[in-house]
Amino acid sequence: MELLKIALKLGPFCDPELFYCVLKIALQARTLDVCASPYNVSKFCVPTAIFHHNESNNNNDDDDDAINNVDDDNDNDNENFSLLKAIKIETKQGRIEYKQNQTKLMKQAQPIRYELSKNYDQFLFLVKGREHRHEYNDKGKTDANVRARITTTPTTH
Repeated sequence: MELLKIALKLGPFCDPELFYCVLKIALQARTLDVCASPYNVSKFCVPTAIFHHNESNNNNDDDDDAINNVDDDNDNDNENFSLLKAIKIETKQGRIEYKQNQTKLMKQAQPIRYELSKNYDQFLFLVKGREHRHEYNDKGKTDANVRARITTTPTTH
């Protein structure tokens, strides 16, 4: 979600394809969190398009489904949607599954994180020039602080 926050702040300066990738990662992360919630999510559907990569990424659909806990073998008439599968985090196996899925999603986000960092650098160069890159903004944070949030790999629970 941190990547989405940065991409939204970049607004029109964010590459549209990059924004799409960031949005997909954010939706996958949120879906994973919903699957691990204490609620029965098995009757809810999600668009399958957010779980499958573009041609530039790995096309291992089984891995995508594992990350996102979707059930492609459902009775849903619309093949554009898949049912969610709950992760039972109250069990040891559920916690292991959740952590594995978070790790896979984090690895999937690495190239997107790198591209967003490059996009942010381009934005800073356009707006401030290189010599003003580490000035404090109105909230007391430097641009380097924001960039660190982009490039730092999040820890899994």
